[in-house]
Amino acid sequence: MRISLFRTSGSVVLAVTDVGGGATKPHEVAAAEGDAHGRGLTLVSALGRRMEVSGDDEGYTVMVELDPGTTEPEPAASLRPTTRERHR
Repeated sequence: MRISLFRTSGSVVLAVTDVGGGATKPHEVAAAEGDAHGRGLTLVSALGRRMEVSGDDEGYTVMVELDPGTTEPEPAASLRPTTRERHR
């Protein structure tokens, strides 16, 4: 498996290549609530502006274009639960 991450003007592109391929091209599926698999590409597609799958039975690459955002991320400390949230 190879993971690439690069920035273009106005976006961040993440590409994951899995060499070895499979019987079918990776695709989104409608996973049922109890299914253990089948949500990955649906989540990736929902997070990105655009997603592409390319390749053949030798291997596939899934590439997603993400919006880099325009604001600075909040410090990790602000992500801690408040005292009220911890006691629920």
